[in-house]
Amino acid sequence: MSGQVRTRDVGLVALIACVLAVPWLVVRFPIGQDLPAHVETAWQLAALWRGDATVTSMYVAHAPPWPNSLPTFLLGFVEWIGGGAVDGLLAAKVMTGVAIVAWPVSLAVLLRVLGRPPLLALLALPTAYDLSVAFGFLHFVVGKPLWVLSLASAARAAQTVSRRTLAAVVVVQALLFHTHLLLWASSLPLAGLVLLASGAGVGARVRAAVAVIVGAIPGLVWLAVRTAPPGASTTRPLPEALARVWDHLGELAPGHGDVVGWAVAAVVAVVVVAASWGADASARRERLLLGVCGLATLGFAVLGPIRTPEASIVAERFTAPGVALLVLTLPVVDVRLWPRLGLLAGGVVIALALMLPTLSRFSAFEQEAMGDFDGLVDAVPEGARVATLFERPLTRHGHHNVLWHWPKLVARRHAVTDDSFAWRDTCVVGLAPGARPVRPPRRPGTALTAATLRGFDHVLVQGRDRQVEAALQRGDLVVVRATGVWRLLRVVEESRQGL
Repeated sequence: MSGQVRTRDVGLVALIACVLAVPWLVVRFPIGQDLPAHVETAWQLAALWRGDATVTSMYVAHAPPWPNSLPTFLLGFVEWIGGGAVDGLLAAKVMTGVAIVAWPVSLAVLLRVLGRPPLLALLALPTAYDLSVAFGFLHFVVGKPLWVLSLASAARAAQTVSRRTLAAVVVVQALLFHTHLLLWASSLPLAGLVLLASGAGVGARVRAAVAVIVGAIPGLVWLAVRTAPPGASTTRPLPEALARVWDHLGELAPGHGDVVGWAVAAVVAVVVVAASWGADASARRERLLLGVCGLATLGFAVLGPIRTPEASIVAERFTAPGVALLVLTLPVVDVRLWPRLGLLAGGVVIALALMLPTLSRFSAFEQEAMGDFDGLVDAVPEGARVATLFERPLTRHGHHNVLWHWPKLVARRHAVTDDSFAWRDTCVVGLAPGARPVRPPRRPGTALTAATLRGFDHVLVQGRDRQVEAALQRGDLVVVRATGVWRLLRVVEESRQGL
C-alpha cells in the first residue's frame, strides 16, 4: 500500500484515539493518584520564577540537567505566562489526554516506518489506559509516546539517512531523557537493536547510532555527575510477578472492569487476523523485530526492580508497553478491504468500551468524593500553612490512594502543606537551604491536640476522625467549608495563643 495511504491511516488512528481523552477533558477531578502532586510542583515552579516570597522562602528549583522534568516545566511555563490566571489542573488534564492519544499514534508511526499497517495500532488501544495512567504518573504517560518514537526515528534514520532524520533522532532522545529517565535508559538498547535490524547498510547504521549517542548526551552527563542515592533495589519473585501481569496492564478500577476493553480487542484481533490469514509473509523480519523488543520490555516488567532508592512501582510500568509491541506482531495486512474495515470499526468499539466506563466512574468519583473542591481550595487564605488528615485515601471508584494528593492543590493559593513532592530528591523543586519539611500534626495512634496544631493555620480533613471531632468540640478547630468527603477546618487563634 502507498505511503500516502499509510500516512492517512496514522491520522485515522489519531482520530479514533481522541475518544480516549474524553474523561480527562470532561470531568473536573479525574482519578489518577499522583496527578495533583505534579500540578502542585508546576505551581511551585511558576511561583519561584515569579519570585513569590512565601514560596521562595520554602522551595528552590534544582540545577540542570533535569531528568523527569519536561512535563512539569511545560505546566509551570503555562502557569507563569498566565500570571496565575491559568488553571493548572486543567492544563495537566489536557496534557494527560494528549499523551494518552499520542500513545497509539506513536505505535502507528512505528508501524508505518517498518512498512506495516498503521491501523494495527488500534488493537493496542487498551494499553493506553495502563498502570501509569491509573497512578497518575504524568512523566511516564507523556514519555511513553516519545519512547516509541525513539525506536521509530532510529529505524527511519537507518533507512533514509538525511539531516532531518538524524536530527529527529537527536531531538527525540533529548526530550525523552528530560521527560522520564527510565524510559530513556530503556530506549537505548532497544534503539540499538532496531538499528541493527532496520539499517540500509553499515554507513547508515553508524550515522544513526551517532545520532542516538548525541541525543543521549544530557542523560549521559547526568549519570556521570549524579550522586547515587543510598539503598538497594527490590524485585518481586518470578511466580508472583507473572501472576500480576494482568493487573499491571490496567489497574484503573477495582475488580475486573478493565477486562472489557481487552475482551473487545481480542475479538476484533481474531476476526482481522482471520481475514488476513496467509498474506503477511513479507513482513516476517519487522514482526520479529517488534516481537523481540516487546519480549525484552515485558521481560524487564517481570524481572526488573519494583522498588529502587529513588522510586517505587518501577518495572511494572513497562507491562503495557511490552504487551503493546507484541500486539503489533499480529499477522495483519493493509491491502485487503475487510481487514481495514474490521480494524477501523473495531478500533471505534474498543475506544468506546474503554472510555465510557472510565467516564462514568470519574463522574461518580467527582460527585461523591470531590464535590466543589475548587471552592474549598479558594477558601484557603493566601500563604496559609495547611495540615492534612485522612481517614483513608481510598475510594470505591479507584484502585489506589486516589484521594491522597488532592490537598496539594492548595499550592495555587501559595499555601504550604505537610506533604509535598518537593520533599523528594527526584523532584525538580526541592527545599530551600535551611528550610525543613512541615511536619504533620498527628501521627497514627497519637491524639490531635492544640499543641500538635502549632504552626498550622488550617486543617484539611478527609472523612471522619475521632480526634478531629474532639478538637471541634473543644473549640480548637472550626469548620470553614465542607464538600464531598472533605472539610476545611480553621485553627482557632485563641487556641494557638494559649500554647
